[in-house]
Amino acid sequence: MNILITAKINPDIDGVASILAYAHLLRSQGHDVVAGIYGVPQEEVNYFITKHHSKVDTTNIDTQISPDTEVVIVDGSSLKGMHPGIKAEQVTEIIDHRIVDYVEGSFPQAKIQIEPVGAAATLIVERYMHTKTSLPADLGLLLFGAIVHNTLWLKSTNTTQRDIVALAHLAPSIPNPRIITQEMLEYAAEAIAKDPASLVKDGKQIVLDGTQVGIYQHIVWDITTTEINELISLAVYANQQATGSAWSCIIITSISHGKTLLFCPDQTGQSVLSGKLKVRFTENYALLPQLALRKQILEELLKS
Repeated sequence: MNILITAKINPDIDGVASILAYAHLLRSQGHDVVAGIYGVPQEEVNYFITKHHSKVDTTNIDTQISPDTEVVIVDGSSLKGMHPGIKAEQVTEIIDHRIVDYVEGSFPQAKIQIEPVGAAATLIVERYMHTKTSLPADLGLLLFGAIVHNTLWLKSTNTTQRDIVALAHLAPSIPNPRIITQEMLEYAAEAIAKDPASLVKDGKQIVLDGTQVGIYQHIVWDITTTEINELISLAVYANQQATGSAWSCIIITSISHGKTLLFCPDQTGQSVLSGKLKVRFTENYALLPQLALRKQILEELLKS
């Protein structure tokens, strides 16, 4: 019986790095493992494929999953957004760093590890450290990118001591960490500016005060070179129409500047965001007083 390790369709770098690294670890222990990356990975992953020749093979979403396959879910704790062929009773393990989507008892056969750290990649690195298993250089780079991306280079409030230790474990094998981080984010920003598809696919639709809205995330290196262009605005607006959302907001987070901007061209949306987040909009932009990721902003928005 083989084991399928997977994350959500169109995974981000945390999902991809966790899939590949955990698959390698289990193979080193003698297990028959398939790394299932479904859909199109986000642009940060493509940076490592293009610039560092990381081997990331995707699997066609139409590929059938045998009912005899054991499934391990990483960077996720529900079937929402997963391959539609996965059944709850097939899932034997959950490895995630957020408890938001998990429902107690939803995976009766699974061993559950959901712990509040900055990235699922941190939990995978800890397993390598615990078993003293050597980590291939290309997987180390992906795990590094995942932790840096998810914790905004250890600057965001979701960063824990465990993330710091995991990154320190990877650091000796990472050449020029700052340059790699900058290149990764600049590569992704340039690709999104030309084709915003990955940013749009990653959009989250939530309900605020009884109204559905769209919230998008754009993590960048230098906020002055990545203003929301017309192409991105139109793509987000088209998705807003397609999903039936009343308005949309793009969260732009700059690691080098330590700033987070909100872009919302809708007056109603600006009013709602101003009231809930205590910000002021000028020419469709508002500055948050702290560095923040979408998941943290959503927590604030959904409090009341």
